[in-house]
Amino acid sequence: MKYKAIFFDWDDTIGDWIHSAYQAQQDLYEQYRLSEFFDSFEEYFSAYEVHNIELWQQYGLGQITKQFLHRDRFLQPIVNKLGGGAMLYNSPRLIDLADRIGADFLILTNKYFALLPDAAEV
Repeated sequence: MKYKAIFFDWDDTIGDWIHSAYQAQQDLYEQYRLSEFFDSFEEYFSAYEVHNIELWQQYGLGQITKQFLHRDRFLQPIVNKLGGGAMLYNSPRLIDLADRIGADFLILTNKYFALLPDAAEV
């Protein structure tokens, strides 16, 4: 039997998504002065990463929309750091901040994108 096509998962199979996301987040931490909210980049990135993984699991189960995921992965860590609560979660200033960070994140991950070792040969 001949195969007509072979499909590869792009993220972390062919492309080094982890590296590009980390680099992008470092830029965003500086650009958006997230040190106002977090004591260090590592604290911010850890909060983002844990929540982002949870959101992708929920998205995979059909529990949330991609639009919700794209905003909440940046909004929730800031809201939690400020003490949580519906008032903060619905803050137009924080929602706008999360949306701007999210839009720039997608641009920056492409800037830092690189193939994993041996991906070109595959």
